[in-house]
Amino acid sequence: MTDQISYSQFRDNWIENALHDASNSTEKGRAFSLRIVRQWLNLGEEEEPDEEAAEDLFYCDGASDGGIDLAFLERGEASTEGEPEGDTWYLVQSKYGKAFQGEHTLVEEGRKIVDTLDGSRDKLSSLSNEVLERLRNFLKKRSDRDRLVLVFATVDPIDDKEKKALEDVRIIARERLGFNVEVESISLHTIFSRNREDGEMGDEGVICVALPLEVPQSEEGAELLVGTVTLPHVYQFLSDYKRARGDLEVLYARNVRVFLGGKGKVNKGIAGTLSEHPELFGFYNNGITIVVSDFHVREGGVLEVCDPAVVNGCQTTRSIWEVFEKKTKSGGTGKDRELADWMARVHQGNVVVKIVRVQVPDSNELLHNITRFTNSQNAVKDQDFLALESGFSLWQRELANERIYLEIQRGGSDAQKARQKNKTKTRFDYFVNAFDLFKVYGAGWLGEPGQAWNKNAAFLPKGEFFNEIVKPPFGAADLLECFHLQQGAAARHFGKRIKDEYLTRRLTRYLFFFVTLELLR
Repeated sequence: MTDQISYSQFRDNWIENALHDASNSTEKGRAFSLRIVRQWLNLGEEEEPDEEAAEDLFYCDGASDGGIDLAFLERGEASTEGEPEGDTWYLVQSKYGKAFQGEHTLVEEGRKIVDTLDGSRDKLSSLSNEVLERLRNFLKKRSDRDRLVLVFATVDPIDDKEKKALEDVRIIARERLGFNVEVESISLHTIFSRNREDGEMGDEGVICVALPLEVPQSEEGAELLVGTVTLPHVYQFLSDYKRARGDLEVLYARNVRVFLGGKGKVNKGIAGTLSEHPELFGFYNNGITIVVSDFHVREGGVLEVCDPAVVNGCQTTRSIWEVFEKKTKSGGTGKDRELADWMARVHQGNVVVKIVRVQVPDSNELLHNITRFTNSQNAVKDQDFLALESGFSLWQRELANERIYLEIQRGGSDAQKARQKNKTKTRFDYFVNAFDLFKVYGAGWLGEPGQAWNKNAAFLPKGEFFNEIVKPPFGAADLLECFHLQQGAAARHFGKRIKDEYLTRRLTRYLFFFVTLELLR
């Protein structure tokens, strides 16, 4: 087992790696912004970029940037019902080092972005103007499924005063732009939280959140509680967790649906029930399973759960979050009879919640079994568990024998490099991302270089090529071959951040994988 690291160790190592080639403050700011956003949104590193995402990633930093350093368009994929899930624009303002001066910086930069979007700021760089034209066309065609998210990226987590400033920015944006604008804050602690091992603590320590769970009288020392929670209380629990941790996605870090960086999706059926028949929600929904390090019953019967993690019910909680955000945080001072009726009915809606206390020494195997068996009763298939739970854990251990670290979530390599600065038995010479190797396999062994170039979903869990790849006897030996092919390609300037004369080699690296395998067949 690797030595545990603190957040400060992770942060210092991350910054050292990210800014290694930056020679001035401008380059440092861009390197920081690009790396944290790529890891947060799982877009790949600059050395192995996600080409599909790269087409929709825009750099605007510099003079007259309109408050936007980076802009990224996440295109919605077709749902099972045939309708797109909706597009999301992320507008990122990042502050590295002394550029961040607290809540005043957040409000000032937030106003600048809003001024840019509503046309009040017209002196922009040519690149910012290009992005702004795309954004304005997006706003004209925007539907209820589409999202606009203002993201503020800092080195360390923002404090309570700064969180209040972001809430002010959200209110200003919604009033000025006239629709539901989301505001997020991310930091290096966000990346650390998604990749830390059991027992590793951030500076905030253990997070405990209230959850009003109605349960029968339980025995002292019980490890399992089952009860019901009203829908508004579930939303409040999610809000409190996000406020305390700074990132709602960490709540799902142990859920198979977000393994490999896949994002929690809002289920159309669940959202439909919440919007149309919230009072009947508990009759139709399978419920939520939450594992915690500890729980306590506070005065008044309110349950306090410590370090909660949703292992079943990812789509349920994400749908509750999104529906409540849209209906209760849209602004406006008038009255709406339809919304008032919904608010009355939603308080009648409940969801069944199972709370499981899991101690750290027993967590790995027990968490695996809880996640497997609670999800096996819904849409997650056995094949997903074989690959995601047993497979990746086994492959990671086997590749470790070759001194190769198999990264499963972006940022994991940074965390491991920080651990290696401590005295530890396990040391790695190479670091590689599992998703990148799957695309190498798809291009070479499956003969699909075009799909590997521009299709991500097909190589994620439940995707067409993912399901094909993980069929037995696929294993660590296959990933090792992919790694060596990737290394050979990089040595010949395919797929790396390289000089202009080798640009075509970077753009054709998946073709290189395909041709190499064809020559060997």
